[in-house]
This record gives sequence, structure tokens and C-alpha cells, in this order.
Amino acid sequence: MNTYLQRARSAIDDAAGRLDVETLARKIDARWSIAEILEHLTLAFTANAASL
Repeated sequence: MNTYLQRARSAIDDAAGRLDVETLARKIDARWSIAEILEHLTLAFTANAASL
């Protein structure tokens, strides 16, 4: 995986690891939850890393 993507993913993992399940799942104003955003980023990172 690209170094930039590795650092970004590591930072996200570190930050998300400090949140509880309820916080990760909470939606504000019917928008995406933190968990949904993290899933989206993981899929995007994986797709981008595969193309590098």
C-alpha cells in the first residue's frame, strides 16, 4: 500500500479505536455514521491501493 495511504489509515484506526460502539454507530441529522464513513474510506483505500 502507498505510504500516504498507510499513514492515513493508521491515523484513522488510532482515532476510531478510542470511540465506543454507540458513538461509531450514531447518526446525526440522518447523515452517515462514523462507522459508515470508516467503511467507505476502507473501501476507497483498498481500491486505490490496488491500482497503485
